Amino acid sequence: MRLLLDTNALIWLLNDPQRLSTSTADSIEDDSTELWCSVVSVWEVAIRHGIGKLGLSAARALSGIQDTGAEVLALKPEHLLALQGLPRVERHNDPFDHIMLAQAMHEGLTLVTSDRRLAEYGIPILAA
Repeated sequence: MRLLLDTNALIWLLNDPQRLSTSTADSIEDDSTELWCSVVSVWEVAIRHGIGKLGLSAARALSGIQDTGAEVLALKPEHLLALQGLPRVERHNDPFDHIMLAQAMHEGLTLVTSDRRLAEYGIPILAA
């Protein structure tokens, strides 16, 4: 299985892993799982930490990603082009989610998220 953690799933994994579903936690722990975290999540963490809405810092997020054995998925021009292929979903305007959805689509990854609306994009989703 190839998983891309959404920002909320990354935060839960690092700060409150018991919030993850049992099946997701098992998938993450499985040695055959390829685990990815987007640089976009680190960017979002840095912004939320900087405005005081998150105790987790970008440095701690990066350290935690390394500790989990996950790879950081860089933002590539192809990911930005894949944004154009995403369907329009009413009342969903989160640019961080859109970029991670495009990354998951382009890279053939399953997105781990607690946001059920993201399933409307037709990309494989695993409930966090």
